[in-house]
Order: sequence, then structure tokens, then C-alpha cells
Amino acid sequence: MKNGVKSASHGGKHYELCLKEFKFAFTSTMAYILISCAICYITGYGRSGEDMAVFGGLPLWVLFGVVGPWILMVLLTVVYSIFIMKGDEE
Repeated sequence: MKNGVKSASHGGKHYELCLKEFKFAFTSTMAYILISCAICYITGYGRSGEDMAVFGGLPLWVLFGVVGPWILMVLLTVVYSIFIMKGDEE
């Protein structure tokens, strides 16, 4: 760093790091949305209220299509941020 200006190579490395993290976030979010919608559609669409199986006050399509993928996404994000994501200082 000279006169408070970062070198161009550092900026390129930072850009590549941000792009890598964006690709992971975009891919995992799209997978979450698609899986969640597919599970909700398969297990809940076209059924009457009397046919719905309920666990803990929630219909199973909500439990498996919304809550389950949400918990898995939180766990994936925590594991990725602790073990895989690299900092800018490296």
C-alpha cells in the first residue's frame, strides 16, 4: 500500500473473493427456494383440510416444505461461514 492507495492486485483478489461468496449464496438460495416450493407443492397442493396430516399444530407440508429447509439452510450457512469461507486477510 503506497500513500493510502491499495494495489490493483489486492482489489482483484477482493473482487474474486466476493464473487465466489456471491456464487455460493446465489446457488444455495435458489436451491432452497426450488426445494421448498417443490416439497410444498407435492405434499400440500390439491388436498383438502381434512386430509392434511398435522404434527405439533403444523401441517406436514409446512413442516417439511418451510421449516425443514429453513433449518437446513441456517446450518449450511453456519458450517460454510465457520469452516469454508476465507477472510480478506489471507
